[in-house]
Amino acid sequence: MITVLRLGAFDVALDSSVAPEYPRFEALFRTRLEQMPDHTAADLCLSLAGSDEGPACGLSDALTRTDRGLRTTYASDLIAAELDQSVQPPTLVLAIDRGSPRIVHLDHYLRIVINAVLRHFHRVRMHAAAIDFGGATSLFIGDKGAGKTTISLHLARAGGAVLAEDQVVLRRTPAHAYLAAGSDGLMRLTEKTEAHFFPDRLAVAPIEVAGVAKKEIAAREHIRCEPHVEKPLRRLFFPTFGPTFAIERLAGRDPLARLAAPLLPIHRFTGDADRLQFIAFLTGVVAQTECYKLTVTSDIGDLSELSRFLG
Repeated sequence: MITVLRLGAFDVALDSSVAPEYPRFEALFRTRLEQMPDHTAADLCLSLAGSDEGPACGLSDALTRTDRGLRTTYASDLIAAELDQSVQPPTLVLAIDRGSPRIVHLDHYLRIVINAVLRHFHRVRMHAAAIDFGGATSLFIGDKGAGKTTISLHLARAGGAVLAEDQVVLRRTPAHAYLAAGSDGLMRLTEKTEAHFFPDRLAVAPIEVAGVAKKEIAAREHIRCEPHVEKPLRRLFFPTFGPTFAIERLAGRDPLARLAAPLLPIHRFTGDADRLQFIAFLTGVVAQTECYKLTVTSDIGDLSELSRFLG
């Protein structure tokens, strides 16, 4: 059995060298590592280099990229990574300068490097919920407190399938179609959401998430949940709270700006070409989907208007 970090439908096998960092990876990517029979089905194998092994770190905090045939090296002053696609599955070796005073920023650097590798494989990870409802998949993009979990539960109760309620990976196919997949089957419920959707209190101890008490549950035990399954993307919603429920079609540059705003801070680019390719990815997402501003209210019952709209 091997330990796997599942990023949407992209499976990263972690070898034993990564074991001390398992909790970090779970927290960083907001998932639970899983066990799989062997590495042959993995999309990528990841290992950590020893102190005197692996690719060399750079001299500044800028992220650089060097291509040598089927080998690609990413480097900054704290972390370096070598991606080798001459083998199957491809391998990724990470080297960390643990003596650096910037080691306190390791989470940030790991996220940047993993996001760069995902871009290499035409994938972008984002903080969003994805729900298949009425045969079409919609993405709900918003930060903590935007109502993604409540929306997910409502649409699931109305007959939909939740791909994810927090972490989604989009993939662009060779035909430039966009597919969405969820990264785990977890849900975190506030007391208000729990009370609305569950007649009896769940026998789960609450945990603190960003200062808010929530209960973490395995979604598939309560609703239809299909993580790691890629489905064609049809709609984007950008939920916010307001006094009146409303769904407003977005046009022009507005949806691209809304989509890019939370993503740019968690990506670092290796040059202008890398940045332009990323913007082209997001532009394609917006061009191929219907985009809406979704205003939700404190009355969860108002979400019945959303399920009618999607149905």
